Amino acid sequence: VPSTVADVISQRTAHLDDCATAVLATLAVANRRLDTKQLGLIMSTDRGDLLPALASAIGAGLIVERNGHTEFGHEIVRRGIYAAVPASTRRDLHAAVAALLAGSDSVEELAEHSARAGRWHDAFQHYRDAAHHAMEAGAFATARQHFARARRAHAKAQLDTASLIELLLDYEKVLDLLSERRQQQSVLTSLRT
Repeated sequence: VPSTVADVISQRTAHLDDCATAVLATLAVANRRLDTKQLGLIMSTDRGDLLPALASAIGAGLIVERNGHTEFGHEIVRRGIYAAVPASTRRDLHAAVAALLAGSDSVEELAEHSARAGRWHDAFQHYRDAAHHAMEAGAFATARQHFARARRAHAKAQLDTASLIELLLDYEKVLDLLSERRQQQSVLTSLRT
């Protein structure tokens, strides 16, 4: 984020209270449009405290409300706010967003939030599911990306060998369909060891 943008963000957030600042942090981490109920669930804040905080943040020109949902008006502002959120707070918020998305069709988002929360077992499962959904849709390049991320999550979660073998077999199929022989050979070598 350019320093001039960071300076503008700093000026606009200087007068905001803690709840309004938390709203901005939550929206930055969520990286999606949220309605008041969703914001309240992620933040564990009641509507009575949330509405004035939203009004303050909107009044500062940092977020906008459209059709009952709140979001950042500019991606660079969201990135600037995200960068200012302490790492431990980011992890907690990513975990809360993942909890909100649990059971939804947003498996890619769920995987990303789980990974950023450091919940590697969950991230593995969701990346694997996202890869399978992409395969079913014929989006093999996307499936390849998700399989690669699932493989990294598997290593971080230190899961069993059987789940890794299953993952690598599916990953190899996608690489074959994409004619990515070098990566395919690497996966096949991993399966042999």
